[in-house]
Order: sequence, then structure tokens, then C-alpha cells
Amino acid sequence: MSDTGYIKYYSHKELAAVKSIFWVASIKGSILKLHKIENQENSIFLRKRKTRGGGQEVHYDFFASMPEFQADIKKHYLHQKMVEETKLPIPLPKSTVTAPSHCVTGNDSKPKPARDIVKIDVTSLKDRQRDVMAARLFLLNEFKNYECDPVNPANLYAQQELAKSLCSNLIIANDRSSNTCRISVRTFINWRSLWLNHGKYALAPKLSRKKEPIPEWFFGYLKFYARPAKPKMAEALRSMERFAKKQNLTDMFIPTYEQVRN
Repeated sequence: MSDTGYIKYYSHKELAAVKSIFWVASIKGSILKLHKIENQENSIFLRKRKTRGGGQEVHYDFFASMPEFQADIKKHYLHQKMVEETKLPIPLPKSTVTAPSHCVTGNDSKPKPARDIVKIDVTSLKDRQRDVMAARLFLLNEFKNYECDPVNPANLYAQQELAKSLCSNLIIANDRSSNTCRISVRTFINWRSLWLNHGKYALAPKLSRKKEPIPEWFFGYLKFYARPAKPKMAEALRSMERFAKKQNLTDMFIPTYEQVRN
């Protein structure tokens, strides 16, 4: 990794993930020619892959003459980082968020519960709670690494693209009906404290008393559930899946059992 957090060396496969495979093939000839040059000045741009399979990896600075491609590399890296860090694992049944063991102080035999933290059954989180939690986790990770080098136009371009994503996630993380993205520093400090001390599920907001909007898929599911035979929820879901498959409705949204139960 480089000082800015980006990968230094890329394989042809990784470059193909940034641009099309045909575009990468067009620069492959240049890379092979560079490999034949044995002077010390150019050898720094190539190295042998450490992973199984061999081959060569190309240094990021090899593309210094292509600032747009360097910007695409950074944008791709930021996107992949966001996807990985906001990916929610499948929770274990009946697992809850509780105060960690290191909250024990003095001679207490049991850990003290965290203040203002309600135990959350992660299997019963609503979609809105998961979205807000993922947005807050993304912001905490990105602001930790957020930096801008005004000397390098490619860096500046990548940061401008990232700023658009930050703004949309700020609105979701703020969880306000006014859709504002103005969040105080104190709020971020509180989020970071919750995340570090109690895990990412503590970032999920409490359910408000206001009526939750009815999801669009509910009325489609109701056609299979509200029947005289009074089928169980799981049976109605299977009927809904069979109907979509029979009618070849590939764009029909099929909810999960947890979504229906909640």
C-alpha cells in the first residue's frame, strides 16, 4: 500500500477491473516492452508477482502520463473499499449488541451496560436501520482516510467524485425527515465512540414512533398470503417465488422471510 492508502502495484487482472479488458490489452504491449529494458531507471515500474501463478505487476507511477486512468484507479479503489467496509454479514440468530467485556471497572464481576445503548436484536433490524448503520460506518471509515493533494489533479478529481458519495451518505446517516446533510462534529465523535466500544450494530438508530412506510412489495405478497386457506408466511413466499418463475417475472422483487416477519 502507498502512503495515500492506494495499492502501488497492479496485475493485468486488477487493471482490467478498472477499465475494459480490451483497453488493458492495448497497453500490455507497452508493459512488455518496458520489461525488456534493463536499465535501473525503468525497472522500478515492474516486479514479479508474489502470489501463485507468477507474472508481472505494474507500478502505479507507470501511468503518470495518463492522469485520467490514474483517477479511475483511485475511484475504483475507493468504491471497492466502500463496498467491503459497508458489507453487512449475515447475523447469527438471537445475537444482540451488548457492552464489551473491557467495560468492567473496579471489582465488578459483571460488565456494566453501556449508557444510552439499547440491546439490538440484529435479526429484527428494519431496512432503514440497516441503511443508516451502513451509511454511518462508511462515513467513519472514509473521513478517517480522507485527504486531498491539490498539487496532483488526479487526486483532486478522485476526491471530488468521492465527495458526491459522501454527500448522499451524509443524508442517509443523518436520518432526518428534512434530508439535510448538516451533521455536527459532536455527532461524529459519538458515532465513533459507539463503533469502537460496541461494534457497528450500535450505529443503528432506534425505531421512531412514527409509522413506518409500507414497502412496495407488501401488496404483491399480500395476494399470496391473504387467502381463505390461511397459508403460513413461508408457504406464501414459496407461492410468490413459483409464480414469478412461471411468469418469467425476473424484475419482480421477492422479499426475504425476515422482511415479511418484521
